Amino acid sequence: MRRVLFAAVAACLVTSAAMAQEWSAPAPLHSDPAFPRANDTDASIAADDQGRWMTVWQGVDTAGRDLYSTALSDADPEWGPVRRVNSNFTNIPANDTPAVAVGADGRWIAVWTSHDDVNGTIGADNDIFWAVSDDNGATWSAVRVLNHYAATDAATDHDISPAIAAGPDGTVVVVWES
Repeated sequence: MRRVLFAAVAACLVTSAAMAQEWSAPAPLHSDPAFPRANDTDASIAADDQGRWMTVWQGVDTAGRDLYSTALSDADPEWGPVRRVNSNFTNIPANDTPAVAVGADGRWIAVWTSHDDVNGTIGADNDIFWAVSDDNGATWSAVRVLNHYAATDAATDHDISPAIAAGPDGTVVVVWES
């Protein structure tokens, strides 16, 4: 089955089986009552060559702004359960602007901006973080800092808005504003 997906703010999506000639009506990305949809923003989506789709977005809960994901496959027309991407969710005011890609090895990689100071080991400015999933989003690895200078940059050096792409040779590239 060939389809085109589009994820939008408030975690809605539209689909097209006609290569963007026609679009479906917007529909919620998830309906899990534990994750209020009114607070969902900054959705990102990627697909692998096996017909699997992954989307990540920012949602607001009692711990602050955190990142969530859900997956879909051509074999199952329903999005899977909502999963938390970032394990650094205790008292972190903001995890923002997520992006997702899938590597040639089938690993899903999420990147985002966060104010997390990793228990004082880096500054409290915005830095770029990442996590991977080896099981199509059922679980995500521990959060890691991507920008190597996070411990030494100035409090006013904000790294924001990452984008990620993966090539067929296994190369993964992340760009961001610094």
